[in-house]
Amino acid sequence: MVTEIELKYSLLEDHKLDTSEQIQATISQLLSKHNIEFVHHEKQLSNYYFDTADFFLRKSRIALRTRGTKIIGESECFEQTIKTSGTVIAGLHQRPEYNVDINNDKPILDLFPSSIWKPNTDIQQLQNKIIELFSTHFTRHTWLVNIEKTQVEIAFDCGEIACIRHTNKPRIYEVELELVSGDTQALFILTRLLFSQLALRPGQLTKAARGYALYRESSQCQAKGTEPGKSSSQLFADNNTSSPKINASNCIEELNGDFPKCIETLLNNLQTSVDAYVEEKELNAKVSKISTVYRYLESLEQVFAYFEELSTLEEIALHKDLICFIHVLTASIKSVQSDLGIGAKIITLLHSEDFNNLQLRLLGILLKRNNDDEKK
Repeated sequence: MVTEIELKYSLLEDHKLDTSEQIQATISQLLSKHNIEFVHHEKQLSNYYFDTADFFLRKSRIALRTRGTKIIGESECFEQTIKTSGTVIAGLHQRPEYNVDINNDKPILDLFPSSIWKPNTDIQQLQNKIIELFSTHFTRHTWLVNIEKTQVEIAFDCGEIACIRHTNKPRIYEVELELVSGDTQALFILTRLLFSQLALRPGQLTKAARGYALYRESSQCQAKGTEPGKSSSQLFADNNTSSPKINASNCIEELNGDFPKCIETLLNNLQTSVDAYVEEKELNAKVSKISTVYRYLESLEQVFAYFEELSTLEEIALHKDLICFIHVLTASIKSVQSDLGIGAKIITLLHSEDFNNLQLRLLGILLKRNNDDEKK
């Protein structure tokens, strides 16, 4: 078993870097410019996700996947993986993971450690019940980076999610940074470099979460005899399991005055609301969704103000920068409303280096607070 620690980001499409070749070249050039050693690889990945018809694995907080990997000039190899429940904080994903080599894309459950399963689970019966739900197919460019005695893998994925009997194939267009060995801070250093050149936003939803949503939609439409037609913004809303706490006072009260937990909750919901705004196509709905983004930012600022006397100098500085960003967003919202534009200026702002660094600093404070609490 390993614990996967990675940062996930969605890339903004229709940006000045709008082809996979340009993204690949930009990342390589950026690393070379900063004299960072790396080894680049390209491969084709096909992932197949399985569960029972009644989602036994999903309900048990288990994700089962097989993966076929094809490298030019080599035979395709296969691996099966189980990921158990973990944590997601502001795009940082941490999950226990079990990997086993296999001969094809069909999973063999009894090859996994028995400790994964609940007591008295009939593995053979479960094996007979699992079915393929959806699959993902994409080209992955990876850069294995050595920085400050730490190894990090940067991955750029470009492809699609597919589900049987579903014509919609959502786009995969994202960057991930995974800690291979060493200090987590190296993730932050490399991520800040990427912010300087790429239009990114933190990814709350994994490929698997998006695939499950697509499968549910397909199943519901099949049962009703209708065509799938859910928008991407509805997909994000369906998967936002955190209860929305836009009011700072309510958040502080419900979380018993736990400062880090308040920040974590509001930050996760902020990032989900940004996703919903970016994916929304209808103008009036976008106005409503950017208002939600604004209110989460405002609530974050109010939480920092409430705990100011207990804050560190780093947190006080971050609070001031948060206020500045809110002012910038306010001005952008007013300009969009005045010219009845579709919000391109706001989209750019929400993928900007400043906003991404602000969120990364919030994540850093959360991790530091959590580490300090564990040491007590």
